[in-house]
Amino acid sequence: MRDKRKDLYQINNDPYLKSIQPDKTTGAIPQFINIHKFLESRAYELRHFTNILQNKYTSKLEHQLLPKHMRRRAMAHNYYRIPLRIRFKSLMEIQPSEPEILSRSRCRKHRRKLRFLLNQYEMRQRQHKWTESHVWHAKRFRMKEFWGYKVAYKSNDKSGRTVYRLCQRNSACIYDQSYMQTLMIEGQEHYNRIIKSLDLKECNQVQVRWINNEYSQPEFPLTFVLFKEQRQVLVTFHPANVVDAQNYFKGRNYQFSNLNMNTLQIMSQNCSIQHIFNVLEPLCDEESSKSIQLLSNMLFDQTRINNNEILVFNVKTEELKKNFRMNERVFNYESAAINQQNQTQAQEELRQQINLNGMNLKPIKWIGTQRTTFTHRKDNQRNKIKHLIVKLKKMKEQHDSNRAEKLLKLNNKIRCQNNDNDLKMKDETESETLDYTTVIIYKNQYQLSNNFGASFQILIPQGYGLNLLRRFVYSGCKPIGLKEYLAINMEVMNPVYPFDYLQTQTGQKQGVVKAHQDLEIYCKRPASKRINYQVYNFSNPFLQKFKLNQAQKFINLFSYSRGVAQSGAMIFLPDQNDIIQLKNASLKHMWNLEERKFETSSKNKKFNFEYALISGNCFNLSKNDLSSVQKIKNGEMKYDLKIFKSKDSLELQTSEQLKRKSIGYITRGAYSQIRGKSIGIGLVEQNLFNEYKIDAGFKGLRLNGNGYLLLIRNANSLRYLPFICYDK
Repeated sequence: MRDKRKDLYQINNDPYLKSIQPDKTTGAIPQFINIHKFLESRAYELRHFTNILQNKYTSKLEHQLLPKHMRRRAMAHNYYRIPLRIRFKSLMEIQPSEPEILSRSRCRKHRRKLRFLLNQYEMRQRQHKWTESHVWHAKRFRMKEFWGYKVAYKSNDKSGRTVYRLCQRNSACIYDQSYMQTLMIEGQEHYNRIIKSLDLKECNQVQVRWINNEYSQPEFPLTFVLFKEQRQVLVTFHPANVVDAQNYFKGRNYQFSNLNMNTLQIMSQNCSIQHIFNVLEPLCDEESSKSIQLLSNMLFDQTRINNNEILVFNVKTEELKKNFRMNERVFNYESAAINQQNQTQAQEELRQQINLNGMNLKPIKWIGTQRTTFTHRKDNQRNKIKHLIVKLKKMKEQHDSNRAEKLLKLNNKIRCQNNDNDLKMKDETESETLDYTTVIIYKNQYQLSNNFGASFQILIPQGYGLNLLRRFVYSGCKPIGLKEYLAINMEVMNPVYPFDYLQTQTGQKQGVVKAHQDLEIYCKRPASKRINYQVYNFSNPFLQKFKLNQAQKFINLFSYSRGVAQSGAMIFLPDQNDIIQLKNASLKHMWNLEERKFETSSKNKKFNFEYALISGNCFNLSKNDLSSVQKIKNGEMKYDLKIFKSKDSLELQTSEQLKRKSIGYITRGAYSQIRGKSIGIGLVEQNLFNEYKIDAGFKGLRLNGNGYLLLIRNANSLRYLPFICYDK
């Protein structure tokens, strides 16, 4: 088979052939040969010939190129069977080099080799981190990228309506929120300063504080757990605010350390405490088992535990590490049934025993153990992996020597600071000697309505989150993803950060990401089969904009007639004529409030072209359009936007203003399967809404004396839908 690759040797560059060519002026052929040029050209040919022989044009190794009568079995494993004349060259090929180990292999067969497994595991977490239960969730859920993490988004089975039944009846749902970030602030001075600055109370409750922005408006929340005797403060916050939270504490000279803790949230009407008792009772030590028995004495009543009240339990690490297949424990309600007086006594004893002072002044253990990557492999394979890990570490130390020195300096500083404190955090070597692990449970502030009960937050150190999650699942809890979690909060009308908090900077960033995803889907459709929002006079169909310097307010909206409120719909104030038309429509079963269409000179076909100029994403563009986009970006051509207002925003140009005054948007809207009608969470300007409430009483815009009438218009419709807002 011929080699189709180009030859590096070119005849035109031969000095001898150039000397033989006839003269351009006279055309005479030279009569003598230049010996130096002749030898130089022959040496060039010989050098080129030897280079071709040395180059390898096949992907096979040297011992694979031998003839059949010279081949031996297991030649790749036993190098003594390779002939001596090619043994050194073949060993150099078999030996793994540094770029081969550090680079991504091409096929799955290479990736599953032992020397590549550890490297591949680390490379997967370069862009998006994995939670401890990532592999467990990846087999059962559809994973999506949020806030730098791989999050379980949707369950693979059809469990949309069953989630509501399990939360409202004799079961529970559990959601893994291990992507939440945690910080620990230590020291007497820092403890006193943070209490005074944020007005925190030294009590047995979780406290939430909102950090304001430049315009003195709330920006992001921080949850604080105070440990009075240890003089420690545990802070949890959303991963979208990692930089903001760290800058907030660094700017005020607070010394903190990062903790990778696992967080679980369990939701149920009346079975949350039962599942907690069922899972933790066989794991607790002698002191914690006495206090957890008080939960059964209270008949597992959730209402007897106050909102934000904290419960601390010490769990045996040996029992927690054991394999857990199925929990066969059965509750004996007859033995737990006691009178009302004993229930109140048990409630007081529970508050006295379960507190933040620890169980008999035991130090709270925060640092967990990390699970090894290859625990499922055999012993002989583990030994091979250990040797390969040593080789990888030696190779990486040569390139990362400066980074290792910096890490050593930082570790020495942290150890010196911990030695000066009264209560020291336990190191990894000391954590193995401890026989217990601290688990913190607290009840969330909001009380779920519509028979959804309450939700409890569970905090456990790193290394034990997956095992505890499996125990709750085998106890009877249904694991859910982010989509089901948002659906439950939608039924309860509870806003979720940062999806509903669009007035904050993190909410706007989240909205921009979602807007670009919707725009990609919109641009992939043909121009004849997509909505022209300029004709509908809707300027913000993809991204809702709020003013950061104005106060916003959340309202709960319920539909008055047919129609579903979509996310991103606009909220308008009605007139007195709308009330009259609504009363007539209730008799005739009609509703004719519509916005008239507008004629625009811009064509919907230019939408992809202008979106490519703004974002750089090209969808369904011809070659001429692609070339013109590059010319406009380079400054060779000029183009005036006809659809978008500016290059920095996704707002569309509209010809005229709307008839009615808009006061906000719907952050999330859906059809409620429990109520049988549409619901929505709205975010409106507080001043305009308060003025409307005052005027509604005089103008008769209130319905049945309780609700306020508001009009909602979706982005893909001209019709105004009547919704009722119940606000105190």
